[in-house]
Amino acid sequence: MRTGFFRLCCLLASVLLRLLANVELPDVDVRNRRGRGVLIVANHRSVVDILVGLTLFGRWRVTPRMLVKAGYFAVPGVGLLLKSMGAIPASRDTAREAMRAASRTLAEGGSVALAPEGRIPSATDRTEGVGELRTGVGRLASEFGTPIVAIGIANTDEVWPLGVRRPRVRVRRASRPTVRVAAARFDVDAGADLALVMTRLRAVLSQVVHRAETPPAAADRQPAGQRADGSRHG
Repeated sequence: MRTGFFRLCCLLASVLLRLLANVELPDVDVRNRRGRGVLIVANHRSVVDILVGLTLFGRWRVTPRMLVKAGYFAVPGVGLLLKSMGAIPASRDTAREAMRAASRTLAEGGSVALAPEGRIPSATDRTEGVGELRTGVGRLASEFGTPIVAIGIANTDEVWPLGVRRPRVRVRRASRPTVRVAAARFDVDAGADLALVMTRLRAVLSQVVHRAETPPAAADRQPAGQRADGSRHG
């Protein structure tokens, strides 16, 4: 029941997102491993990020339990929608319950999606494109040795900027901003040191955010033998 409703929400989110922006999405390995699951982790730039996430989940054919700010569950209609999708309310007051629910999901081989910045950080609060990360994701990853899929999202703040009451709607498709997404997966050992996991996560998340922020034309201008992310080939 939840899976069918979740996929319907993904389809509707994809349609709505494409009315607001042009979209460039990646493919990545999001397969779950029994007893470990998978964590899907993204940076946070705008309210539109939820549409991007759902569009990705539909493309990847996954139905993660999403950690969502608890306050949204009190909004009429929105709260019922989130509950029907299996979302987990997250706040300081519900932190323990949220972690237990996420841990159970991973133990069953399921997937959990969250934005570890916990809020939409302003540009001045970001270091290398990413705000301060909360450590809950690292604790979950090291508990079972759960792999992390890091997602970098760029330009959603051009669609719906921080502090603005509604998104910017552009009728002409050519005038719409292009929302770009990059992704990378990395493994975490069970019982891994929390500080090391968080350091690795910040590094990988910063890399995918940079890739998402770099237009293809700019990537093509990289020095010969060097990719946009700084790695070399050939």
